[in-house]
Amino acid sequence: MAAGQSYELETKLRRLEQGAKTRFGGTTDSELSELEDVVALTAARVQSAESEVSDIESKIAALNAAGSKKKVSGSQRKKATEDFSRTSNGAQWKTNSLF
Repeated sequence: MAAGQSYELETKLRRLEQGAKTRFGGTTDSELSELEDVVALTAARVQSAESEVSDIESKIAALNAAGSKKKVSGSQRKKATEDFSRTSNGAQWKTNSLF
């Protein structure tokens, strides 16, 4: 959502800049000032959206890293439990290391 919003705002900013360049010849100072305000506001929104995207990407990376660690330790626990249940019925203990 934020990445799409960022792209949309950047596109709008480019259109506004082009419109300002095209209309500059006959534009009054007040109209030019209004366009500059709109461009500045749009640029601020783009920057905010990019910051939001960066924050979300950082959170996703952290969650993926935490999830990877959890999966590894979870799969090791499952293997250890399976090994124990196979050997607890009187068979020999496995000597394989889990590490």
